[in-house]
Amino acid sequence: MVNKRLINTGEAAAAFDPLQNFETVTYTGNGSTQKITGYIRKGAAFNGSSSYISANSAHQSSFSVSAWVYANSLTETNWYGSRYDSANLVTIGIDASGKIKVFNKVSNTWSGFTTTSAHITANTWHHVVVNFTSSDTKIYVDGSDISDDHNNHTTSVIYGDSYIGATNTTSVGSYWNGKIDQVRIFDKALSSSEVTTLYGETHASTTKSTTDIFSDNSGVALYQLDGNANDTGTNDFEHHFFVSDAGSSSSSVRLNSTDADFTYTRPSGYSEWGGAFDVNNQSHQFAGSSSYVTLSESNKKWDKSGSYYNAIWGENSYSSGKYYFELEYLGAELFFGIIKQSTATTIYDGNVVKENSISYGSWNTTSYKYSTTNSSQGSALSTNDVLGFAVDFDNRELKYYINNTLQDTTSLQEITYNGTATDVNYLGMAFQPDLVWIKIRTLGYNHYLIDSVRGATEILQSNLADAESTKSTSLTSFDTNGFTVGSKLNVNANTEDFVAWCFKGGGAAVTNTNGTIPSTVSANQDAGFSIVKYTGSGGSGMTVGHGLSSAPEIVFIKNLDAAEEWQVFGITLFDRMNLNDSDADKNNHPITVNSTTFQTSQTSPQEGNAAWNGSGNEYIAYCFHSVDGYQKVGSYTGTGASGNAITTGFQPRFVMQKKSSGTGSWNIIDNQRGDDNYLSANLSNAEGSMTASSFHLTDTGFTLDNSFSEWNASGGTYIYLAIA
Repeated sequence: MVNKRLINTGEAAAAFDPLQNFETVTYTGNGSTQKITGYIRKGAAFNGSSSYISANSAHQSSFSVSAWVYANSLTETNWYGSRYDSANLVTIGIDASGKIKVFNKVSNTWSGFTTTSAHITANTWHHVVVNFTSSDTKIYVDGSDISDDHNNHTTSVIYGDSYIGATNTTSVGSYWNGKIDQVRIFDKALSSSEVTTLYGETHASTTKSTTDIFSDNSGVALYQLDGNANDTGTNDFEHHFFVSDAGSSSSSVRLNSTDADFTYTRPSGYSEWGGAFDVNNQSHQFAGSSSYVTLSESNKKWDKSGSYYNAIWGENSYSSGKYYFELEYLGAELFFGIIKQSTATTIYDGNVVKENSISYGSWNTTSYKYSTTNSSQGSALSTNDVLGFAVDFDNRELKYYINNTLQDTTSLQEITYNGTATDVNYLGMAFQPDLVWIKIRTLGYNHYLIDSVRGATEILQSNLADAESTKSTSLTSFDTNGFTVGSKLNVNANTEDFVAWCFKGGGAAVTNTNGTIPSTVSANQDAGFSIVKYTGSGGSGMTVGHGLSSAPEIVFIKNLDAAEEWQVFGITLFDRMNLNDSDADKNNHPITVNSTTFQTSQTSPQEGNAAWNGSGNEYIAYCFHSVDGYQKVGSYTGTGASGNAITTGFQPRFVMQKKSSGTGSWNIIDNQRGDDNYLSANLSNAEGSMTASSFHLTDTGFTLDNSFSEWNASGGTYIYLAIA
């Protein structure tokens, strides 16, 4: 879990979110223009030929799908599909003009519609909600109901498999070319006000990770797509009790839900479940009819006649507390238990009941526990057996009794429908970056660093001493939630893999006059990071304002006008090193810093050094200091053995380290590419891999399980920058 800390604003404590200040993004180049953006934070990127996500997110025949979608181009394709089998499925997508198309196959017969007007435009994020019911289909685009623009359409199938970025009719296909974010699936039709709520979601929304956002047990799954295809929402689902027959003969059961009914004394600490069978929440499917079901005894006795499939849910449902109820078995084949599905359906209607319940069979020892795989539990029942259910929602435990004898103890689980991604990238971030550092992972091309103070297309290369240059097809813009790259090979070579480390500064740069040399600064004081541009004076004792609230602990400086080495000043950790080479600490020409400035020159021969203060030359400086719980500038001593644990006080997502006591590269590890995969800032090399399990990002820092000279030589001194 990414750490959060509190910032004292002088009025009220506000949460500092690391995800809104730094992000690592990996992507695949397309050789053209590409926006590296998500919507809420990151978003899933689909290549239009092989990318998709599959998930077993079962839902009812009345359901809704909500998502943010982005089409790279307008081609006929689908962004969502759901299916029971090849004869029963739903597809949602667009045609080549941007019209929305919704089609449904039931018992191998297709029906559906395409909207009259185009509602999706290329290269734009759109919010789309599609409601499916047995009487209507309703579409909302960007918060507006467009139902008047399409024909009526109904569906009546309960679906078990979902496909994001494609559909599966007989095989996976109709691949989406674009991005998708914040996919939500509901077991109901959403109201217009609920659609408005979803349309207004941002990264700052407190419910962005909540599956059951409307607190009515309708949320089935939430795919935030922030780096994986997991069902990332959290929810303690409400459960009903239920009874479903097996269809082969008449069945009967009696409900005991209160102390006045109970055959056995309810367990200590448990409350009455209460309520009766819900006459308004029944299912009569597969030639069934309500005429075959009789409710009596104040709706606490359920009788079913004939060989038909039927089911009924209880009135009351819970997600917290401890409750007890009993079922008195009166004959024939029944399934019974508790279920998180809010709408009644039978045990033989697909896998919905099995995947969403803890349920037991009366005629044998079959049970299903949130799974289609049955397990042997309990024993076959006899007439008048009393089945007791003690359900502890707070501790997520169900105890099942037959005639007051414990048969089974089962854990209640949060239901998650994690997806499996194929050829999917996750792009974007929860902020507009001010510094983007890009490296192609699969080829030996130079690093590119572009910042908002110097401007898009203006590149520096960390592995070279070269002056700043303009590359018009490199990073072409800094965008809300990401950035855009052109066709330059270093940032977007077709089919190659890339990483971008993205830092939030202070946005538009401002003039800073704290030093003797004026500077232009974009500073993120909360994150301990600033971008500083200044013009050298060539004089001695000159100072530059850095814009931070505390003194920087490491400063990277580059001459923009001339081929001068990158200068890295470590203040108290080391004197001076070069980012573009592997040399050790030079042990000369340190700079001094305070809470407002850094000093560009001290004594001869440093005065006027063109690498950091040449007269008339322009410079860029990247300044960092430690921030509790978020960023650490530090050092460690190598042990030459496994288990060298370095404590930062948080779980890093990014670590750059360098041996300062000897030769060693500036190595970069991040949590997106894997602990053992590194790139070196001073080299153009493709991504390298250490011996498996040689480096570990941990909850409190990182651990070195190697004796490599560049990483952990015995007695060696190393410096690092770690970011949560």
